[in-house]
Amino acid sequence: MRYDDPSGRFWVQYDVRHNGDQKEVDLVDNPIGDVLPSFTVHDARAGVTLFRSDSGMTHRIAFAVTNLTNELYAEFSNAAFFRPEPKRNFVVNYEISF
Repeated sequence: MRYDDPSGRFWVQYDVRHNGDQKEVDLVDNPIGDVLPSFTVHDARAGVTLFRSDSGMTHRIAFAVTNLTNELYAEFSNAAFFRPEPKRNFVVNYEISF
């Protein structure tokens, strides 16, 4: 879900993704077991246009927090050797466009 300010000054976004239980299809030893447990991941992002110059240069900054709930989970493709996805992350992005 995303909201963009009509003036283009800022935006906010919330993402949620849920994966249900997945049964193991490979017969290899899996450290998780026969069923990969379900998980839900939440992300939040926001950005703001700091300023626009007369020459057309625009400065923007954006922030994101991924995996807000710090969920321990593994995507199906990484489950055979249990490589979990990253825990909670904080991201800052500064953009200059011209």
